[in-house]
This record gives sequence, C-alpha cells and structure tokens, in this order.
Amino acid sequence: MLTQHEQNPALALEEHDSSGVRRPKALKNKLRARMSKAHAVAVPKATAEDLKQIEHH
Repeated sequence: MLTQHEQNPALALEEHDSSGVRRPKALKNKLRARMSKAHAVAVPKATAEDLKQIEHH
C-alpha cells in the first residue's frame, strides 16, 4: 500500500553551529530547509477508519 511509508517532518537546519560559527554551505542548507518546509505540508496518510469509510462508498 502507498500509505505504509513514514511521513518525515520538515528539516530544521541551522545557519550557525552551537559555537556561533556560520556553517559552510549555509545558503544551500537554508534553501534546503525552505524547500523541505514547503513540501512538509503534505496530505496526511489515510487512517484505517478513513479507508473503511472509502470502501463503504
């Protein structure tokens, strides 16, 4: 079934590390985080109850 996969949350990439030093490729990671956030708003997978309701119709 297509709904058997895990739904991953959006990436949370920080621009600076724990020491306050800017990470290399920070702009690239910022773009990745933005794209991940945009795609994280996905349709949630169907529950067993939803599938039962669909079969009824």
